[in-house]
Amino acid sequence: MPAPAEPGGPVWVAATGIAEVRSAVPLVEALEARGHRVVLSVGTADGLRLAADLTTAAAVAAPGDDPAALDRFLACWRPRLLLLVEDELGPARLERAAAAGLPAVVVGGRLPLPALRRWRSHPERAQAVFGRLVLVLAQGEQDAARFRELGAGRVEAVGSLKTAVPRLPADPVELDRLRAAIGVRPAWVAASVHAGEEAAVIAAHRRAAAMLPDLLTIAAPRHPADAAAMEAAFAAAGLACNRRSAGAPPHSAVYLADTVGELGLWYRLARIAFVGGSLIAEGGHNPVEPARLGCPVLLGPHLDDVIDLARPLLEAGGALSVADADALAATLATCLADPERLQRMAGRALQASAAGTGIVATVLARLAPWLDGTRA
Repeated sequence: MPAPAEPGGPVWVAATGIAEVRSAVPLVEALEARGHRVVLSVGTADGLRLAADLTTAAAVAAPGDDPAALDRFLACWRPRLLLLVEDELGPARLERAAAAGLPAVVVGGRLPLPALRRWRSHPERAQAVFGRLVLVLAQGEQDAARFRELGAGRVEAVGSLKTAVPRLPADPVELDRLRAAIGVRPAWVAASVHAGEEAAVIAAHRRAAAMLPDLLTIAAPRHPADAAAMEAAFAAAGLACNRRSAGAPPHSAVYLADTVGELGLWYRLARIAFVGGSLIAEGGHNPVEPARLGCPVLLGPHLDDVIDLARPLLEAGGALSVADADALAATLATCLADPERLQRMAGRALQASAAGTGIVATVLARLAPWLDGTRA
């Protein structure tokens, strides 16, 4: 039997990695500002380092979904509320939390279609897992409906914590150095690019460079381990490529930004951003991050994981949808050739991305019965 929850114990915020840590930071700060202690568990080494840098909360390695490790974690921290800001619920984690009398809440919850289909094939197990959640604060109505279908009782659609993240940071000295190195060259960034999207980036560069011969393409792979294969693809296409990790300057046709945690630099340097994972069936990545920095956004059609973040930007005209590699190339070239259009898009991106910054207050209001101890 795990140690029971302690009335004066901390709030346990669970985050998987870097993206989840960033989205959790405003909530963690708001909880601490209201006098609540927080323990932030993180599932990756990079995410744990970022958590230690960005918050004053106790940042610890996640216990995973091993019952014995979970019981040790609960005995050590005696938390009184579990907030899941990650997609993986962890059946054992919810079971041990319930045994300890620890209420579990999903915050900014998503249920991508593949996960929904997996749970549908095990309805009794789904009911046992999702039925243990005392509250689900889903990103949107589609996700809310999916949580209800799988057995979650109290579900509300409140939005995504990713809309409240602070603007991505950038080292000001490094930003100035890179700006000087780039000079007047027009630059765009292909961010969070997955394996399989290199051909689209190459086609986009070639088409836009036909009008802007000194074009700089900044390519930031989603996984730095893919950088070598991407560099080979650019070289095979006849595009000179320098790598950020090697300390090379951005003087080539393609600058391979194969480092972690520097998207804030690239979005500030670029006139427009393509956010990857969206031309292939990866579900997309956070388009609010470039928008918050006044960087117009291009998005492919595969946005299942971020549709509630992307829709306001698309509707406002701060982001444009591109159906495939050809459309990306054509749209990029058109936008880069029209600075006034880019300026309008940048303003719309800023305005639309600011609309969700009240999400933390909404979440805290929904959590109040558990935070103030009036509900078990």
